[in-house]
Amino acid sequence: IILTEGLLDARNFANAGKYPKAIECCEKHMKLYGPSEHAFFLLGLIYDEMQDSDNALKMLKKTVYLNPDHIDALILLSLIYKKLGDSVNHANFDRRVQRVQARQNGKK
Repeated sequence: IILTEGLLDARNFANAGKYPKAIECCEKHMKLYGPSEHAFFLLGLIYDEMQDSDNALKMLKKTVYLNPDHIDALILLSLIYKKLGDSVNHANFDRRVQRVQARQNGKK
C-alpha cells in the first residue's frame, strides 16, 4: 500500500494520540484526492480509539463499500458490533470475514 504524505502524517499523528490532527489530515487528503479506502479505514481506526463507535462504524462501512474484501475493516466492524452488543450485525460481519478469508485462502 502506497500512502500519500498526508495519510502518512495522519497515521503518525494517530500513533502519537493526536487524533484531531490525524482526522484533519485524512479529511484534507480526501479533499485533494477524493474518497479513499485507506483514509476511511484510518478514520475508522481513529474513531474507534476515541471510543466514538458511531463514526467508526460509518468510516469502516465506507471502507468496505469501496473495497468489499477489506478484511481488516470487516474484522473491526464485527468487533465493534460485538462490543456494542449487536449480535445480529456482529454475526453478519463475522460471516463476511469468514467468506473473504476463504476466498483469499483459495487464491493461494
